[in-house]
Amino acid sequence: MQHTSANNAQLIDPPYHILGQMIHSIDVVEAWGLNYHLSCALKCISLSGSKNFEEIDTETNLNEALWYLDRFLRLYIEQTAEHNIVTPHTIEVLDISIDWGLDCDLTMAVMHLFHSTKDRTIYHINAAKRFILYKLERLRRAVDTVKLI
Repeated sequence: MQHTSANNAQLIDPPYHILGQMIHSIDVVEAWGLNYHLSCALKCISLSGSKNFEEIDTETNLNEALWYLDRFLRLYIEQTAEHNIVTPHTIEVLDISIDWGLDCDLTMAVMHLFHSTKDRTIYHINAAKRFILYKLERLRRAVDTVKLI
């Protein structure tokens, strides 16, 4: 059986309609020129905001985002003075936040990922990590509160 490239694209396109998202994470990655590690962190954040996809484990996705950010810091910032991140900037953080259904903490994490493409300091990556950790703490408190009831 022979597959055309259109059929192959149809097979691998993510189900954004299921997630309820109009802005695809790949579009943000390309617009901002994110590298692999920051792209993966952004994708994990995008999945965490979706309330329409029941199989998504927010805590697992956010921990994975933290892992990618830590790896980015270790490989790109701490070992090299310069890294190649360029940002054409055609997608607004607020539009992403609304489309992905992100709360304030995850919106701030995405905002810092965006700013990390303009400023070559570790500040924005560490700030993104802090906001993801805030979100994880709130999730854990919510689970603990439910267990008490």
